[in-house]
Amino acid sequence: MDKTNVRELQDVVIRFSGDSGDGMQLTGTLFSDTSALLGNGISTFPDYPAEIRAPQGTVAGVSGFQVHFGDHRELNPGDYCDVLVAMNPAALKANRKWLKPGATVILDGDSITEEHLKKAGFATLDPLAELKLDEYNVVVPDITSMTREALKETGLDNKAVVKCKNMFALGICFWLFDRPEDYALKYLDGKFAKKNPAVAQANKLAIAAGYNYAANTHQFANNYTVAPAPREKGTYRSINGNVATAWGLCAAAEKAGLPLFCGSYPITPATVILEELAKRKDLITVAQWRKQAANGTIRNIPANGTVNKIDIPATKSQFEARKALVYLPPAALADSKRKPALPVVLMLSGQPGSPGRVFQAGGIQTMMDGYAKTHDGLAPIVIAADQLGADSHNTLCVDSKVYGNALTYLTQDVVDWVKTNLPAAQDAKDWAIAGFSQGATCSLQIGVNHPDLFGTMIPTDSEIKPTNGSRQEMIDRFFDGDTTAYENQVPVNAIRNHAPTHQMLIIGAGEKDTTSIRNVKTIAPVAAKAGMRVAAVESSGNAHDWHAVQDVLRYGLAVFGHDTGLDGANPNLSDYPNLKRITI
Repeated sequence: MDKTNVRELQDVVIRFSGDSGDGMQLTGTLFSDTSALLGNGISTFPDYPAEIRAPQGTVAGVSGFQVHFGDHRELNPGDYCDVLVAMNPAALKANRKWLKPGATVILDGDSITEEHLKKAGFATLDPLAELKLDEYNVVVPDITSMTREALKETGLDNKAVVKCKNMFALGICFWLFDRPEDYALKYLDGKFAKKNPAVAQANKLAIAAGYNYAANTHQFANNYTVAPAPREKGTYRSINGNVATAWGLCAAAEKAGLPLFCGSYPITPATVILEELAKRKDLITVAQWRKQAANGTIRNIPANGTVNKIDIPATKSQFEARKALVYLPPAALADSKRKPALPVVLMLSGQPGSPGRVFQAGGIQTMMDGYAKTHDGLAPIVIAADQLGADSHNTLCVDSKVYGNALTYLTQDVVDWVKTNLPAAQDAKDWAIAGFSQGATCSLQIGVNHPDLFGTMIPTDSEIKPTNGSRQEMIDRFFDGDTTAYENQVPVNAIRNHAPTHQMLIIGAGEKDTTSIRNVKTIAPVAAKAGMRVAAVESSGNAHDWHAVQDVLRYGLAVFGHDTGLDGANPNLSDYPNLKRITI
């Protein structure tokens, strides 16, 4: 893009507006998410029509989405807009009063018909004059026609093509405010590519067509950019009010110990709340499952769980991971309408290693099936995810330009996939992260730095710090020269940075692995001082090997199972004769 006419602004308010079926909520959300990923401060306001099923093309049926983004933290979505994107005359009329002096108005020219104007309540056939818009920068592209032209080779019918016009409008705004298209394109692939690849491609083509139109028309004197807002480094979650409402209802029901009922008319925004609640409608608590199993109301629990290879989509990270292995315990497979919300263990291999190696050498299925046999089919879901990408890679479990976004893959793509697709508990207290050798180091780094995701860590034979070359080589290659960023990945530093913390740490090593034993004796006291519950153990007769992993994990499973309600009895270390406590 030619940057000579780019002007920098401190903040901008955009309002996307159209009929309820015009996709304004999605358009606004994609623009907002893109801006957030660029580092802008944002505040949004979805504006739904108050009238249920208002006639199409009328002012009563107008739906909108307003976003306020800037180079600082934005505390409100703004009262008046700098840019109004109106997909029809009704949207223009409904929002005329919210325009700032000199604002830019983008109106779909194809919608200026006698029928649309009549429905919107205009008295004349010239809506621009009637609304006195002569002192505004009004651009009237034929959005619908240009969308049809751009998608004429896609093979989609006219109805499907016209539905893409909101993406054409999004493309215009991407150019106007110097926004990259990448996130929106990835989102469309993630949402449509598998089931409807033609729809995904059509929407992507529409974005490109809108972008190119804006870049080549002479109706925009400038385009604009808004610098990132200063923000603390960390992991940020995108959440909207509808999802937050659903989570709040779930939390209230769980705290009260009562079933949740939500009754509402199936239209936005109530639909979104119902959809979010529906993701969890099949789950009951572990305690409820145990009670039902005890009174015989749950039957046909399989004798064993299953292990499957799953290609977990790297939607956010784009990390080139190998397939994960997923263990589902018998309770997750039982012939029951309502499954228990099961604890989850994210398990990481050593390096070199693979998800398959975790299950083969770790004896995961045998261990979990054995546990389930004495616990009414209950055991944790186990996810052996790939933090390496290849046997020869050591990603340090961070996002870097060397091997890609391994950290985002593990903490967002994998976690989100599990919570959405499996009968998994949602709270951090019900999630553990475990690993061997390099994977153990990763489990400490990730677990300590993400207490919002993991309540328990079970590392075996961990390194004292991430290691791939010399300290300075790692800082230069993986952290772009940022020494602090590297130091924050060293487990003892990460623990101190997050103190006080009430996580559980079961840390172990093979008796003959003197280096790892020394590492345990260094890490465990720091964790205890930070407020963690700590169990430090050594596996008798074993070294830096998977036999030690099995010993430590078996005890860790008992502790984790008690903490998550799978077992009412608190385990005693004396019941595990091959383990000895390490004094810290």
